[in-house]
Amino acid sequence: MRLSVPLLLLVFFIFPQIVFGWFQNPPQRNGQSQQADEVQRRNRDAAEIENQINQFKNPTTNANYRRPQKAALSEKDREAIKINADDAAAFTGFLKQSDTGIFRLHDVSLCSENMGILEANAPCPQNVWGKATAFSFRSKDYRLKLFSDIQLNSKTLDITGINILGFLSNLGDISLETANLKTAGIKELAEFEPSTEYNEVVKQQKFARKGFIVGDFFYRSSMPVQLNKTYVLRSIAYRSDFYFQIGNTKISLEDLDKRKDVIVVFRLIRMYDDGSIGIVWKKLKRNDAPVLGKNK
Repeated sequence: MRLSVPLLLLVFFIFPQIVFGWFQNPPQRNGQSQQADEVQRRNRDAAEIENQINQFKNPTTNANYRRPQKAALSEKDREAIKINADDAAAFTGFLKQSDTGIFRLHDVSLCSENMGILEANAPCPQNVWGKATAFSFRSKDYRLKLFSDIQLNSKTLDITGINILGFLSNLGDISLETANLKTAGIKELAEFEPSTEYNEVVKQQKFARKGFIVGDFFYRSSMPVQLNKTYVLRSIAYRSDFYFQIGNTKISLEDLDKRKDVIVVFRLIRMYDDGSIGIVWKKLKRNDAPVLGKNK
């Protein structure tokens, strides 16, 4: 099954009864308006990236970019990302497999992601990238939200990364060990062939934000947190000519982030007292990222 834009259009407009919520065609814009919108979007993205990178940059080197280094973790930081001992023991065998992992994700609504803001009473770890509120399965580590695959915000999992087309679905109470690319709900995402043409990708992102149904599963770019449920994620982090300027240095997005196309299953295994959640995961597929074409 090929989940192309034409098929999604068929789902939405020929069979509207299977769609959650309401969807309206975006108004047609002329080429000049689209170009202006694109410039504004890129400026906003560039400003946010620069702001986040500046959180790590030595202020004495403003004229030249220095790749961020991880800060030393305090005892409070380590405690904030520590995995419950019972969970670690329960998944010992599973975690010996390749492309698996376990981590604890904090809720950004309970703290600021800005590393420059000190919050003595906030539960999030101060010296972890993004304060452990966002995670990249491509990098297998905490990241700033624009370089992540998921972020926890107000008990909702959101896809917030830059130039990413992503889909989430709650598969229910299924086993991570047996989940594979042929499993119902995962198979559909594995067969999806993303467009590389800019305007079509924008359409697909709008579908993802609104949500849609294929078969028995609902897909969207955000999903509410449900404990003891297994989710599937497809995160397509496009390569592109996107870059921005810091001082005299021009930096491309690919210099800052691993751009890949991944399919991951993960399970929410614990809700901690501080609002963070425990997540165990398995990567099912990793492809080279497609290249995002320019707006036409």
